[in-house]
Amino acid sequence: MPEIDVKQKVLAANQEAAAALRESFRDQRTLVVNLISSPGSGKTTLLEATVARLSGRLKMGGLDGDIATERDADRLRKAGIPARQILTGGACHLDARQVDAALVEEGEKLRGLDILFIENVGNLICPTSYDLGEDFKIVLLSTAEGDDKPFKYPAIFSKAKVTVLTKVDLLPYVDFDVAAVKRQVGTLNPGARLLEVSARTGDGMDDWCALPRASSGTRGHREPPPGPLARRHRGRGPLALGRAGRFRRSMPRRQHRPSSTQPSGSMPGAAGEACLAAAEEASRQTQAAADVLLRSPIDPAAFSSASGGASSAISSAEGKCGGGGSTGEQRAMEEARGALSEMRALLSELSGALSGSDSASDAPRRRESIDRHLDAARTALRG
Repeated sequence: MPEIDVKQKVLAANQEAAAALRESFRDQRTLVVNLISSPGSGKTTLLEATVARLSGRLKMGGLDGDIATERDADRLRKAGIPARQILTGGACHLDARQVDAALVEEGEKLRGLDILFIENVGNLICPTSYDLGEDFKIVLLSTAEGDDKPFKYPAIFSKAKVTVLTKVDLLPYVDFDVAAVKRQVGTLNPGARLLEVSARTGDGMDDWCALPRASSGTRGHREPPPGPLARRHRGRGPLALGRAGRFRRSMPRRQHRPSSTQPSGSMPGAAGEACLAAAEEASRQTQAAADVLLRSPIDPAAFSSASGGASSAISSAEGKCGGGGSTGEQRAMEEARGALSEMRALLSELSGALSGSDSASDAPRRRESIDRHLDAARTALRG
């Protein structure tokens, strides 16, 4: 009899509740945004400034997740919108059933909104795995936190449709490399948008407020609006874990395809060949790391070693896949970069599944996406 991990049961129940919430939000034509960040990044301050700018134009409400106190909900109510505090009592994230219960308890105050903002518990790890019925996730990163966070916490930066750099008014006083953050986010999530905002000074607020205003204009439509904000995250089948943490084969082992054997004269350039070869090697090492988790019993040290090697291979490939000469070579490098971005996200999800902080539900889709990107890169080079 197959073992069923308790965490998978919890995530399945959460997904069912999230699907019901999403249907209800669509019926009400309410846009729902899930804000995720570390504690103190400025989520509530950003929402206060947003309410001040959009009040009278859009009907807004808030749900605020915290371990203790009503402070954030109090601040939003003082700003002029209905808000409900959800106290987790120690849990590091909100779940869909908590959101549903809060909406029921609050009643008509949070029904029929144009936009519902959900402030998740301050954490860059746990909230990433839990669908709350939102239209999309937004991750906030303050300049006071340091510019290394996207690669340290790749799962949320891979899933969020928008990254908001907050407290940019502090840039003259802190050691923070905006360009480095842009490069990291671009690697992890090429389709995402990055905004630079100061809720205190108002810098960047026009661009920020344009996002919910534009997206709320499509309320009630089944198809998402164009642009990176509206491409809704869709859950995939889980890479199931047994009670002892052993992976079950919901993601089949990939048979790696050899690189193109076309004669070198038909290739647009050596740079394209080097990029593709490096990306394929990174793909092999990423799959090797995944294979460690398919063994029983699992060896965490072996996975750590394999995933470290894969991460180094990905970084090496990223250094070889910039630029390009001919149109075909440029296209091949673009596809290779897409594959490398998926590899990073896959490694992050596998690591999270091993530690219990992630379900790795997107792993099969990411593996398929890696294959598609590499196939497209080969095709571009043959042209």
